[in-house]
This record gives sequence, C-alpha cells and structure tokens, in this order.
Amino acid sequence: MAGKTVTGEQRWARTTRSSTPYAVRRAFWRLGPDDGEVLALASWEGLASAEIATVLGCSRGAARLRLHRARKRLAAELSSAGVDMARYGVRMAALAGGEA
Repeated sequence: MAGKTVTGEQRWARTTRSSTPYAVRRAFWRLGPDDGEVLALASWEGLASAEIATVLGCSRGAARLRLHRARKRLAAELSSAGVDMARYGVRMAALAGGEA
C-alpha cells in the first residue's frame, strides 16, 4: 500500500495548528482590542478590578462587566475552535455555554 510521505515539518505544522496553545492564541487574536486589553490586564498583569478601572478610566463596576464579557467571548471562541472547555474547569465551561 503506497501512501504519501509526510515530512517532519508537515507533521509539526499539523500538530501545532490543532494544539491547544495555538487554538488559544488564535481565539485571543480574534477578539477585539478592548477585550484583549482587559483580559491582558487581568490575566497577565494580575490587576484587580479596581486597578483595571483606574487604567481604563472607568468605574470598578464597568471594569468588572467588561472583563466578564471579554471572558465570555474568549470562552465562545475557544469552544468554537474545538478546545475542551471542561478541561479548564466548570466556570470556563459555563462561560462557553452562555450560562454565566
């Protein structure tokens, strides 16, 4: 049975495109800049709601709402990319399912 020869580079590219880290990056890139900013402030900078509000120039309630909505949009993007949301906990799965 003769088959196509797959190079290591092709195998790596296929694995990379379907891997969870790649899917997370792609989902993040598909978000709007406002969502990306608030998620980065919370996740990577480790800022609390009050600090995010100061950076964004809005109330603490508005910052919390923006963060919640951004997390929901990210969860939806990840879910549509086929990422197993249950792997990241019940809360993330609920966000992806629109329950939160």
